[in-house]
Amino acid sequence: MEQGQDTAAKATDTYPLEHSRVEVRGIDVVHTTHRDPRYWQGEFVWVGVGGEGRLLTPAQARDIAAAIVKAAVAAEAREQAAAARTLITPRIAAYAKFDGKTPAEAAEEFKSIQHMRSFGQWVNARVSEWLKLNGRDDFSEADHAAFDQWLQSEVAL
Repeated sequence: MEQGQDTAAKATDTYPLEHSRVEVRGIDVVHTTHRDPRYWQGEFVWVGVGGEGRLLTPAQARDIAAAIVKAAVAAEAREQAAAARTLITPRIAAYAKFDGKTPAEAAEEFKSIQHMRSFGQWVNARVSEWLKLNGRDDFSEADHAAFDQWLQSEVAL
């Protein structure tokens, strides 16, 4: 039977009858009718891969489909929220300005390890420069705010 084709059952038909079949990313979804008195009788949706799967009532199929949609929507929302939460620190903003990009563009590029490495090298060079300007040899936790303020003025944010 061709995909999506529907035929009326005849008294001589063998069961189960396959009314429609859709393959989605390797998973088969089939609407069937069963009338064999030795087995299930009625309208069913078979879902599976190859010969392995499960026969569902229409209500079960709808419930499972709704649960899949709900889970997919939640997963997509978490992906989008994670992408939106990309932390844009003053250092990323300064690097973006230095590199001729917006902070959001720079943050997007940080998904590439090459760009993260470039950013790290750039920040390390700026720290070295800041230390020399301040006659210092080391950078402490207390220096972060002063460094970030100097960095912003250096790239004229």
